[in-house]
Amino acid sequence: MESDVTYIDRNSIGDSLNLLNEDPAQISSVFNFSKYMQLRNIGQIIAFVFTGFTISAPLTLFAMFMSIFTTYIFHKIRDYAVNNIRAKFKVNAAAMTVCLETISNPRTVYFFDQEERSINKYYTIVDRVCQLERIFHGIFSISFGGERTFNEGTFAVVLSFGGYLVISDRMSGGNLVAMLRIISSFSFLFGLLMGTANNEARSMEAANRVFNLLENTQTVDLKKGLEPESLKGDIEFKNVWFKYPTRDQWVLKNVSFKINSGDIVAFVGHSGCGKSTIVQLLLRFYDVNSGEVLIDGRNIKEYSPSFIHRNIGVVQQDSALFTLSVRDNILYGKTDSTNEDVENAAKVAFAHNFIIKLPHQYDSMVGEKGTTLSGGQRQRIAIARAVLKNPSLLITDEATAALDSVSEKKVEKALRSVMSSRTSIIIAHRLGTIRCASHIFVLDDGEVVEEGSHDELISRRGVYYELVKIQLDA
Repeated sequence: MESDVTYIDRNSIGDSLNLLNEDPAQISSVFNFSKYMQLRNIGQIIAFVFTGFTISAPLTLFAMFMSIFTTYIFHKIRDYAVNNIRAKFKVNAAAMTVCLETISNPRTVYFFDQEERSINKYYTIVDRVCQLERIFHGIFSISFGGERTFNEGTFAVVLSFGGYLVISDRMSGGNLVAMLRIISSFSFLFGLLMGTANNEARSMEAANRVFNLLENTQTVDLKKGLEPESLKGDIEFKNVWFKYPTRDQWVLKNVSFKINSGDIVAFVGHSGCGKSTIVQLLLRFYDVNSGEVLIDGRNIKEYSPSFIHRNIGVVQQDSALFTLSVRDNILYGKTDSTNEDVENAAKVAFAHNFIIKLPHQYDSMVGEKGTTLSGGQRQRIAIARAVLKNPSLLITDEATAALDSVSEKKVEKALRSVMSSRTSIIIAHRLGTIRCASHIFVLDDGEVVEEGSHDELISRRGVYYELVKIQLDA
């Protein structure tokens, strides 16, 4: 969770889980004993070679050459199999992503009658995983079998030539038996040494992937920076240019605006115009490419990111609830709060009345992602969580976009009661959601093209007028 947001943008859940599950196991399994084994094997090889030379230098040289040649060739063949395992990890990550997405969104799958397609897609990827596994094990089996055949052939040649030397009284039978033992042990130990080295090489690759993850930590220290006693809530964007690290297009282009403490303002515009990006920058998930974001007259980079996160409350379109009780989900905003604080926050968010009707009231489990609650109920719990946090700045990002008209009115009522005492930013499409805003900024293609009150903007008959007209016509 300390990785840079860009890492999360660039990697799927399956990639991350695969990395966390597979690579540390690969690293620990090798480095626990590999150095000890290498040193022991090298010592034994030196002892066997020295003994072999005292018995028969020609046979020892021949056996060494064949063992080294055979081991090297077949380990190179096994390296090809290892490349298939790397490909298998990538395909396995894709399979895990499909599985997680399907399991996490079962209702969407059912709504669109995509059960069979999702299963087939998963099976197709798993078949590819199995195919790569078969290739891997096939190559390994062939390489081990071939290596064993070559080693047995070397053993047979040494036995035949050694037998000839014994018959011709140029070597004793005891020395021949010792020589065969030395050759057998040398081949075995050299194979182990090469195997350990190869495993270390693969583990280094796994370690590099893990270190890359660790190096992708926050570009800023979450705890480093100013932490004033409070935040007034003055916000200013000065000539901000921004594009996401994973994209080439500018999302915000020379954006400038100012919000005074206690103001309730709204940002409106077509989808993709940059409204939600402003939220990302205010939370400092990203830094601007040029320009400045100021909070209370200071550059946002001067503040501790943790301080910013503690003082900004966000209610999103699909606010995440955890598989916890209602109480614990509200407490997520401020874990050291009392039960009375939780209930007061729920009352401000107009959530208390429906919560006390639940089977176990505040101790009722909400299910995975809040599936036991309606959309409006989930949003009001999310608002209660933000209220409990008591932020200096409240941001609602399309908080009512997915709700029906009845739920929308209840959530809007809750939001109005919360916004009245703090700086508030409303990101919205719907006209009804921004009625309480004293000032409206209109974005189009990443630029602030209009600003003013609702009546002022309507009178200008510009972009805002067209947006309102489209909604009224609809």
